[in-house]
Amino acid sequence: MALLVINADPQRTYDIASPVDAERYTLTARQLQDTTVRLNGNTLQLDSNGDVPQLTGEPTCAGRVTFPQVGITFLAIANAHNSSCQ
Repeated sequence: MALLVINADPQRTYDIASPVDAERYTLTARQLQDTTVRLNGNTLQLDSNGDVPQLTGEPTCAGRVTFPQVGITFLAIANAHNSSCQ
């Protein structure tokens, strides 16, 4: 299961409580119109062949999860036990 969180607020972060561990993929930029995008704080760049790099999630423990200003986050929850996903 995946949870998508879009924080369009340029002034503040937001939090949620996650009951389970997840893999976090957060996309941010220094400015909204920036041409550089970061994934979990690391700049995304095409490799020498022009391919998109391996997208690696950041392990996130259950509990309070904070979402940065003007950021898009996907939380990938591997063992959600959602009956609709089986």
